[in-house]
Amino acid sequence: MGTNAVFIAWGQPARIMTRSGNDGREIEWRYYRNYIKSNRVYYYTHDGRGYPMMDVYYDTSAWKYVARKVVFRDEQVTWFRAYAPLLP
Repeated sequence: MGTNAVFIAWGQPARIMTRSGNDGREIEWRYYRNYIKSNRVYYYTHDGRGYPMMDVYYDTSAWKYVARKVVFRDEQVTWFRAYAPLLP
């Protein structure tokens, strides 16, 4: 499978890296996905009359992770991996 076939199947890679070694040049394509994580945060405050009360808000953050990697040598796939999505 060549670079064109991978491009058609998986689309444009987010990052392209090249390595040169004794056995030739390797090209690695990386595809990223975002993972949204939401945490419940509790805090204590006072209402307008001075009584204590507990409130909650959600802290949401986005994480980027490698979803797929493909390595090419001489324009042919030598190695690939699709990682499982992150669990909430």
